[in-house]
Amino acid sequence: MAIDHFGPLTVNDAIRLGHALEPYGLAWMEDIMPWWDVEGNLQVTRSINVPTLNGEDIYLWDGWREMIEKRAIDIIQPDLLTAGGMLETKKIADYAERYGLPTVLHFAGSPIAFMANLHCAAAIPSFIALENHALDLPFWKDLVTGLPDNLIEDGYVPVSEKPGLGVDLNYEGIEKNLRFPGLFEPTDEWNTPKLGFWRPDKRWDK
Repeated sequence: MAIDHFGPLTVNDAIRLGHALEPYGLAWMEDIMPWWDVEGNLQVTRSINVPTLNGEDIYLWDGWREMIEKRAIDIIQPDLLTAGGMLETKKIADYAERYGLPTVLHFAGSPIAFMANLHCAAAIPSFIALENHALDLPFWKDLVTGLPDNLIEDGYVPVSEKPGLGVDLNYEGIEKNLRFPGLFEPTDEWNTPKLGFWRPDKRWDK
């Protein structure tokens, strides 16, 4: 059992909470401090006996480097879709392993993304677990073809030996479950700079 979603905490509050949860033998405490607060994560990790885990929002190996080299957390948790893809995630995990830090993969996405995570996980010697909430969605498996009927058995997922990721897009299933009508429609709205999005001229929109 692990625990997540703490809300904003100070370092001292996080340490007090960690001490209070020690008797429960948790696998880890997730995102107890903001990922960008490396020193805060380090203080908490050194002060409690519950393993700390963080990193689903960290982008690329360079973004991970300080967190890993300082061993500011006990377990890294890159998200393959935001960390930079399969090879970058593998690179991050291999670097963390050199510092004695195992890997849990964060995931909340499509079956395609899940299979990419699965193949990446199979190539990480220090891999612990792959997060997955997607099976709660009744239409999730309809978005592709090629998934086994029982995807997860006894907590494990078999790695497909089919070409590619082992699944194909099911366009009928995708079209049936679109949030907005229209498949392969133009997306011109993404060509306009928006607050908080990366501008075409590579400057942040103020």
